[in-house]
Amino acid sequence: MKVDVKDAKLTATLIRNDPDVFEWEGGLWPLVTGRHEFSWRASTKTPGGTTFTQRENWHGLIIFLWRPGWIIGRSAKRNFEAFSAEVKGEAERRAAAMQ
Repeated sequence: MKVDVKDAKLTATLIRNDPDVFEWEGGLWPLVTGRHEFSWRASTKTPGGTTFTQRENWHGLIIFLWRPGWIIGRSAKRNFEAFSAEVKGEAERRAAAMQ
């Protein structure tokens, strides 16, 4: 599978594609590889709502560049947060259209 995120393009392997979890693994081995998971669960805060979570676990020779404070780490955090905001906005748009 081809992954094209804002600052990187890589090939990944699909690990899981269930109604509540989507997970892939890939990277630029041995420099940096990782596993990324998206999950959707019933909200414990908003009755009838959904909680979206994404997780990453990266490793490799240059992973230190992703630490908070390093330029790639700051960029990755911004991209992570922007993606979550886009998912939230799209989910809310679709939910409103269904009512």
